[in-house]
Amino acid sequence: MIALFSTILWAGLAFWINAIHPPPSQELNSYINKLKNQRNMLVVLIFTLPIPMFLFFNLFIGAGSIEQLITSAQHFAVPSLFIVILYVLTVFDAYKRGNMTLAAFGFVEDKQEHTMLFIQRITNILSQKAGIEPPDVRFIKSRSNMPDITAAAFYPLGSKKCKILLSTNFVNQLSLQELYATLGHEIGHVKNNDMIITNQLSFLYNVIVMIIPVFFWFVYTLLFVMSSPAFPFLAVGLVAMSAYLTHRVFKILFQFMYLKISRKKEYMADAYSVKLVGKEAMISLMDSFNKKDQEFLEILSKVDYDAFQLEKKRGDISRTHPLTERRLNTIKEMDYPDRVEDVHIPHR
Repeated sequence: MIALFSTILWAGLAFWINAIHPPPSQELNSYINKLKNQRNMLVVLIFTLPIPMFLFFNLFIGAGSIEQLITSAQHFAVPSLFIVILYVLTVFDAYKRGNMTLAAFGFVEDKQEHTMLFIQRITNILSQKAGIEPPDVRFIKSRSNMPDITAAAFYPLGSKKCKILLSTNFVNQLSLQELYATLGHEIGHVKNNDMIITNQLSFLYNVIVMIIPVFFWFVYTLLFVMSSPAFPFLAVGLVAMSAYLTHRVFKILFQFMYLKISRKKEYMADAYSVKLVGKEAMISLMDSFNKKDQEFLEILSKVDYDAFQLEKKRGDISRTHPLTERRLNTIKEMDYPDRVEDVHIPHR
């Protein structure tokens, strides 16, 4: 009963925070702070996910398992050693992926010293206004048939300085005003420590996917075989099935919450860019994105109508970024001047 109640309570809190969104028409700093508080609450819930996961799993197994688990601490030697090994491997994997080179993602650095120096100057100005250490700006281009990313703040695990990656093709299509808005958005990510949180959640995802189900399987199989020596295979099968179901349920829940956190981060970065460069620049940038989205949908409707209908119905629940049209409308509602007078735009 306690397990079921705790799981329902945790899920209720998670879905309640997911459902609310502060009105963008309020004072901008207040809007940003409320978004940040919601993001932080979701992060805390995600990091406590193993607790309801354990209770949910125990619900599958049956009453009395928790007490049996607690009173059988002397039998934890083997599974505890195994989980320590998996933990070390997971940390190493997360560290390695966080420090992967651009080449591993199919990109190469695009050397354009003059333009890079100019954009670095803008970045330094906006970073100073934001009160952070200026990130290093790097141009990249795809070396394969992969589509170019537009812009990204990159903060590898183990690195003390952030990098902003900009696609050369993307930058060449921007007006100076839109370039400011793009850099303001990425600096917003840096200011809000979004990349650090992303790395932490990536690590936690590995823990949930790899370590916890295996740990459950080892510990409970050991306990069930000890308590039911006449039916060892039945015990192993029951625990394996319960571990799998628990893993699937909470993997889906984790992904749902992770995507919600990601969209909160994008709204925050948009608002912070508005704070740095004004509404006009961000509206111009989002409007250009929205036009490209509409052009893509128009082409898709002619090429594959079923895929077009599916894309229209998809919404943003399965996306890392909110729909561009929603972001544009949210920015238009923000209570902030169109232009920020204290930002000086340098000449090339």
